[in-house]
Amino acid sequence: DEIGGYFEKLRFYPTPSASSAPGGSDVYLWNVGRVAESVADREPNDRMDTQREAIEVWAPLLDKLIGLILETVDGDTPFRRVSEDWTGRATKLLAEITHAEAKHRRCTKPHKPKANFSQLRTLLKRYLDAGLSDREVTRTCDLLDRCVAKRGAPGSNRHAKLREAQRQQIAAPSFFDLSQVVLKRLTDLPQDDGVDDTTPIVSPVTAEESSRSVPTKSVIPEVIARKVRRCGRDSVENLVASGVISSADTLAAVLPQITAGVRAMSIRDADLRRLYASIYRAFRRRRSLLLFNLEHQVEIEELPWVAAMERFRDDDLGAKEAARQALTDVSMLTITSFPQAIIPNKMLQEIRALAKGAELKLPIVDELAADIFMGRFSGKFVRAAKVAAELLNGSLYANYYGIDYSRVTDLSEPSEKRGLFSRNRRDEFAELVSERAGVRAGGWDAAVNGMLIEQQQILTTQNLAALTVGLGLRPELQPRADELARTCYRWACKRLQANATSFHDHLITLKNSAYAWRQMIFFLSLLGEDTQRAFVSWAEKELTTQPDAFEARFRPAVIGLATAVEKGASPPRVPSNAGALFLGWANKSHWLMPAR
Repeated sequence: DEIGGYFEKLRFYPTPSASSAPGGSDVYLWNVGRVAESVADREPNDRMDTQREAIEVWAPLLDKLIGLILETVDGDTPFRRVSEDWTGRATKLLAEITHAEAKHRRCTKPHKPKANFSQLRTLLKRYLDAGLSDREVTRTCDLLDRCVAKRGAPGSNRHAKLREAQRQQIAAPSFFDLSQVVLKRLTDLPQDDGVDDTTPIVSPVTAEESSRSVPTKSVIPEVIARKVRRCGRDSVENLVASGVISSADTLAAVLPQITAGVRAMSIRDADLRRLYASIYRAFRRRRSLLLFNLEHQVEIEELPWVAAMERFRDDDLGAKEAARQALTDVSMLTITSFPQAIIPNKMLQEIRALAKGAELKLPIVDELAADIFMGRFSGKFVRAAKVAAELLNGSLYANYYGIDYSRVTDLSEPSEKRGLFSRNRRDEFAELVSERAGVRAGGWDAAVNGMLIEQQQILTTQNLAALTVGLGLRPELQPRADELARTCYRWACKRLQANATSFHDHLITLKNSAYAWRQMIFFLSLLGEDTQRAFVSWAEKELTTQPDAFEARFRPAVIGLATAVEKGASPPRVPSNAGALFLGWANKSHWLMPAR
């Protein structure tokens, strides 16, 4: 009854595979097939092949040509002393050069008319055909002198050392040749899964795999090994530490592998549990969409065939505890590994799923898009702001951003009902946000909408307070808060000095740097006043190590932080003796925007 209407589009008779998907908390970034595609994208290096042809083909021919003419030198004049077999050897060399010219065309230098090789070859051919004029003999002498002065005479120690060094340069196999070895190893593995150990895939070339271009024991270069490690299965913590997972967005991409198992734990039947986990992982691979009017995409539980599975769940306390522990671990890992970045929406999907499995009601709010924002907020934004008020009232965060948390705690939640007159219902939170931003909501100006959204993020802390309070993270965060704040500060300084190719890139840089600054203020708010003062001293000293132009441009932000720490006052929005409030959005020229 539930799924019959979908029979024309979907197949509801999955066949269990011979090997079950691995359980546990280990994950992988890419499956073997995707890594193989990435390795296969590497193409031969034309410059390396050209260099190899020049050293292996044309250099020996040039040496033979010079040596053959040098045999005829009497005094300082070539072609004066010719042995009986010399003419035959010269004719044979010219034929060899002609054959090489037809076969090897990568290296163009020997074919250029003004090149030493080409001129010597032409002069030798003319000598064999009809002899040379005195001018041509002199030209031959000059060319020989130039070649001998550059590399030494063929057969000399200097010349031998130079040619040996060149051969050593091309002795190592090319990255392309080594990538073909790795590709063969990858194609022998299951393509739709990760691997427990990538070491055999990136180990040196064996005798069975070797060839003329790839000697035994050749080492796989790091640029290829780095790609292979993306299919290695390991704990999330280890993948973050090794750099395989390098951002919160990448972390969000692998989390469904964990969340799927945790959410499936309470399903009794083993095959149904595997089926649910597979559906969950597939569902999370869909594209995220931002919708109007506070609408959201279909949730996985709304799919009829998933909803039909719910009655097979047990009210299992162990599954709830596992979901809570996974949620705590994931949240801490995200916050501490990438402290400068707000948690991306893809990650928030998994956080909500784990919270649901743990039966926790956390007011998790998505990052809103400025270009489609319609000036309204749902009730969860108010709940998130109230949680932030509970944690941060009277803190450095409240002082820096000038937040009156008593007003926040008195806010009423907007109606969640949707209909013809829903736009006319009062939204107290939107009114407070508009007042703080100094702009009016309701238009389609992206800069104005960005200013409103930024004030919402300031009031809610964009999920930092909700996770810290809801999961009891403060005891774990507090000992690391100072270092996390310093990471945010360094990141903002570096980011603001990055080369931006357009005006829009500058705006994105300002926005992200201001977000990192806000995260920094949050972490500092978990610390005592003495530690906050020590941080300001460190930040001022750190600023003096930056280039002079950036130091002058960014100093108002540091002064503004000092003002909030020492005087408990919010810095002004326009730079002054009290510094400046660092916000990322402005509908006029931003004081941190570099001169065009």
